[in-house]
Amino acid sequence: MKKIYSTLMMLAMMVAALGFTACSSDDDGDAEGGNDDIALTITVDGQKHEFSREIVEGMDGFATWESHNGKNYLRIGTWSMPADLQFYYPYGIVPATFFSVGYDNFENDATDIKLVSAASNYCDYVSGSATVIKNDGKRMVVKFSNYKFTWNNGTRSIMYDGALTFALEY
Repeated sequence: MKKIYSTLMMLAMMVAALGFTACSSDDDGDAEGGNDDIALTITVDGQKHEFSREIVEGMDGFATWESHNGKNYLRIGTWSMPADLQFYYPYGIVPATFFSVGYDNFENDATDIKLVSAASNYCDYVSGSATVIKNDGKRMVVKFSNYKFTWNNGTRSIMYDGALTFALEY
């Protein structure tokens, strides 16, 4: 009887110990300062502008595929300045098939990349990546990872980080 009692006590202590370790809190994400609510960050000349998921989802027209006057381009707003970053592509591209899930050659396949406002400035790709993670033919979601461009001989910069949904108008 003593053996059974000892074995049961040992099992009870093991279960209790496992229960305490399984219920411990996990604060690892907080220590890094991450905020899971931030969906998109646009950094212009070192100044960060962070947007929550709720705001990004309400930014209709902020990022679009447009086709007019014989030109096709992806247009992304810059938010903090009256200009758009535009990627020009050859006429006739159908974005539903051209920008398939996994596509990541935006800067390589574009014929021109410009920051367009009252004047146009050509932009140079610096670093980072952009990858299509969803495209249903009407909307395309692109995941940016420190996707950076410069203009004015490299003295000014813009960088996108996070996810953005493009309205595909064609």
